[in-house]
Amino acid sequence: MTILLEDLVKAVESWLKILKEPKEVYVDENLDPVLIVPGIAGSILNAKDAQTGKEERVWVRIWEADREFRAKLWCQFDPDSGKTVSLDPNISIVVPEERDGLYAIDCLDPDMVIGRDSVCYFHDILKEMTSWGYQEGKTLFGFGYDFRQSNSNLVIRSEKSKRTNKLRAAFPLRYIIHHSKTSLGKSNLATSLQTHHEIPNQLPRSPPSSAKN
Repeated sequence: MTILLEDLVKAVESWLKILKEPKEVYVDENLDPVLIVPGIAGSILNAKDAQTGKEERVWVRIWEADREFRAKLWCQFDPDSGKTVSLDPNISIVVPEERDGLYAIDCLDPDMVIGRDSVCYFHDILKEMTSWGYQEGKTLFGFGYDFRQSNSNLVIRSEKSKRTNKLRAAFPLRYIIHHSKTSLGKSNLATSLQTHHEIPNQLPRSPPSSAKN
């Protein structure tokens, strides 16, 4: 019965996605690029199977969450590498890179329709900023990360990120950083981007003066 209900909900959610029509997007080419850094537990985490290469979201998820957490997200500290590693040696935790990092910090369970607001994180902020003229991948970026790892390991991941070259070319770059990761945002990103530019704490609360009314 539970499996049938899950399939029904997923089918309805897929149907609702099909009904969504793309809207004309307003773009302001004069805006400084912005990088958004979430706080702890504010990034989607996928479990990647080394044998099949398949990825499955384990954080955040509603269906069978407890079983999936125990099987794939539970971890132990490896003193040799300084990382937390999954109990299952075939499983590694990765952060999705779609939408230049914004997918991982937008809605933490993008498959949900009922109760979606409870799992949306930066969704409303991203929606508002795009209405001001920010454009994903050009003036708007996200930095999702495995919040179980130490900041030093996150530096290594950021250096390998596909977004690094875009960010290096994006200065002057502004930041929206969750207070719990201010040190990560400043030291980690400055190191990975190899820049000495001053990094402000946050974006002004008011929209850009050139934003569309």
